[in-house]
Amino acid sequence: MKMVLCFYMFALCVAAQAAAPSGPALKKEPSANKGKTGKYKCSTSRAGYDYWVYVPPSYSEDNPAGLHLFFHGQGSQKSAEWFEHWFPFCNDHNLIAINMQYQDGDNTKDTPGKVAAAREAMAQTFADYKIVAGRGTVASFSGGGVPHGLYFSESSKARGADWPFNHLALYSSNYRHPVPSGACSMSWFITTGAAEWDMAQLGQTNTARTVELLAAATKGGDADVFFKVIKGKGHSIDPAEVAESVKGFRRSDLAMAPFIYEPDHSEAPLASIARQANALQLKPALDACESVLKGKAGDAVKKKAEKIKERILDRAKRIVVVMKELSEQDPALCHFYSMKFAPQVSSLPEAKELQGLVQAARGKPAFVRSLGFQQPFASAMKSMIATGGKLNATHAPLLEDIKKTCGENSQYGRMASDYLLLEPSAK
Repeated sequence: MKMVLCFYMFALCVAAQAAAPSGPALKKEPSANKGKTGKYKCSTSRAGYDYWVYVPPSYSEDNPAGLHLFFHGQGSQKSAEWFEHWFPFCNDHNLIAINMQYQDGDNTKDTPGKVAAAREAMAQTFADYKIVAGRGTVASFSGGGVPHGLYFSESSKARGADWPFNHLALYSSNYRHPVPSGACSMSWFITTGAAEWDMAQLGQTNTARTVELLAAATKGGDADVFFKVIKGKGHSIDPAEVAESVKGFRRSDLAMAPFIYEPDHSEAPLASIARQANALQLKPALDACESVLKGKAGDAVKKKAEKIKERILDRAKRIVVVMKELSEQDPALCHFYSMKFAPQVSSLPEAKELQGLVQAARGKPAFVRSLGFQQPFASAMKSMIATGGKLNATHAPLLEDIKKTCGENSQYGRMASDYLLLEPSAK
């Protein structure tokens, strides 16, 4: 279902926000909504700071979920009950969604309080459902980038209950906080429409964030960074943007995120196994599961060990599927994720298959040349797109080379294709 969100836009001129230090994650008791399905509205302890929750059909006590947190734009608080845009995340990848609803509609007012309300909303949702802390997406639109950026700068040093995410999405978002050093590993999706490029400096702001991320990637940082610029798009969220964002989540979910709900495995034989699995030490966790299954543990414990084993084996298979796609289509991401996935599947049967895929990809003449575009692309991004969302024509030859060498289905190739459409002469 295609829904275009039309919101108020304003010229943001945001002074530095005084941020309260990030403390331990809040603790909440289960509410009357515990286990409730579908969507519903909640209030926080801060008057006028509410939120909506959506629980996908895939969630159950036996299938704990991840989390999707969204900060709405300036003046668009009435949109908080709409979750259709997030169905590709929630329904396809089992994420429980929280849409914050600040009734004053002003993200620049009491921003620390709005961030605190988001933490409270998450804490209550953690109390009401089984959620794997560290597996999820945090996103914002327009002025929602103000609390989003503050929250990231406070809490992103370690993945867990206070920062339960592996993917970050900025949909035409006024996200003005520089990316802090030492943040936990994430995949990033950033988007701006050419027709909104100069609104409140959206294009300039999102270019600045992309430049920071690409520069870090050239030094060994996270390389899964997509800055999508859509010709003709105004101030809205388009389903095509969400679909692209989901691709990044799917990759980093396997590469970076935990996947076992540890509170369900508090028994002595299982607690350490769950921790190993969530630390992505798959072979040691699998071996420990086998020891439990062959030992004298009770049936209930063995049943849980069998479930962890199944999840580990399934994860290893899905890793190979993702790496096969990347080895065929995307040299840069193949290189980056091979370093993430190889330690996970080490000593598993999938390790040999993964190694073969990577070796085959590296044997292609274009592989090394493709990796060589990382630095020039990062440098060119600083001046890639000019006022009005138009391509700086001096970069067109580089983009054509990227499309040809990296492949049109690669992440760099898709960005290059988007940007080339921004040439004044492009049709």
